[in-house]
Amino acid sequence: MLEELRTQQLERIQIRGQWMKSYNFPVPPVIKEILDKTAGESTSWRPLWNGENEYQVTGPLGHFVVNMRTRRCTCRLWQISGISCVHATSCILKIRHPLTDYVPPYYSRISMSALYEHVLYPINGMENWPRNSDVGFELDPPNTKTQCGRPRKIRREETQVRFHENRVESLQRGPIITCSRCGQSGHNKRTCQNDPRVSTSQRSAPSGAQGSQVPNAQSDPPTQETTGAPSCQPPTTGPSSRNVRKAQRCGRRKTAD
Repeated sequence: MLEELRTQQLERIQIRGQWMKSYNFPVPPVIKEILDKTAGESTSWRPLWNGENEYQVTGPLGHFVVNMRTRRCTCRLWQISGISCVHATSCILKIRHPLTDYVPPYYSRISMSALYEHVLYPINGMENWPRNSDVGFELDPPNTKTQCGRPRKIRREETQVRFHENRVESLQRGPIITCSRCGQSGHNKRTCQNDPRVSTSQRSAPSGAQGSQVPNAQSDPPTQETTGAPSCQPPTTGPSSRNVRKAQRCGRRKTAD
């Protein structure tokens, strides 16, 4: 590829250099085309001279001030490109000066001809290059050093396309994160906002087995006879409850005299 680019530049410089020798206009063709275009558009503008070096140019877009001595215009196009804008062109044509006199020297034909004075010289192909024996020494390949550690054998993750919520595509580099709560990719369990997925064991379990594991909320609470543990509440039978004090400890009762 580099050899092809070098060949193209060799031919381009030669053709441009020969063409510039027969070109007689003060500025290159590209600059000449710009000057002709601005000269045609300047007919819509009317310059007014203040008696010194400034003009007030009036046109479709308002008023602009042009300073011919400093070569400045309030539209700033003359300062940016160096080529006179339509406002400055109308002033130049009013005083009947050539537009090429207000073009910077780096846009002149002489500067363009200097670009193509030097040419590229042809070189031989690879088959005609001097060999090591002709030079007088043997050129050995560079020494290679094996890096420390075990070489990597794991396949790298390929670049994938990721779709965002606003339907914008972006390249996903690196591994894809999968949520352990809902099973979807793109987020983790901490930021998950989806419903948890149902495991395979819960799907295959019968309805009767699931019902047997859930305690019945309407069944009677366990009593002392069923659990075998001593009750901490006072008995409901016997003497009046006004003469019975509450037990201070579990399993102990104290009655009034």
